[in-house]
Amino acid sequence: KRERKKEKEKERMAEAYEYFFTYGTLMTGECREDCWPVKPKEVYEAKLNGTYLFDWGVGYPGMVVVDLLPPSSLSVVPPSLPKAGRTLQGEVWVYDKKDAAQITKVLDSIEGYRSDKEGSSLYLRRKGEVSIFTKDGNWKSVSASFYVYKEAKSLIQGGQEDEFSTSSPDSYVRWSASE
Repeated sequence: KRERKKEKEKERMAEAYEYFFTYGTLMTGECREDCWPVKPKEVYEAKLNGTYLFDWGVGYPGMVVVDLLPPSSLSVVPPSLPKAGRTLQGEVWVYDKKDAAQITKVLDSIEGYRSDKEGSSLYLRRKGEVSIFTKDGNWKSVSASFYVYKEAKSLIQGGQEDEFSTSSPDSYVRWSASE
């Protein structure tokens, strides 16, 4: 019964809300925090497994998600990087479904994403499983939108993980703005 109740709650939340994972300048306290067009219902601490975070020389990070890479890109991962990626810490911003289109439009503009011309986009909007740290002290999986750097292969070939990020021995990475 308990498992069924959890499943029902997950379905209810998926129907009512839209989730957006952010790991850089759109996070709380960062320079683009005020760009969100609508106040969120909640902002959760979050993590996304299987990522690389790179500095590509412009003052904000480029994220690559291992599971979204073509096999040819994986072949260029240098030995200094874990093949499975790292766990990236960020935030999930939660909104009512009715606000999702407006928020997506603003975020697409910020991230340089054009759904009609992905080839000319700077970042690509994708969706995947992200873990959020709930108020009851547990990690919970949600399906969230996020943006990945389009030129993943060139970032990986350079092998320079983001100099802004802090990394711990457990392979958790969190972006922080340079001072």
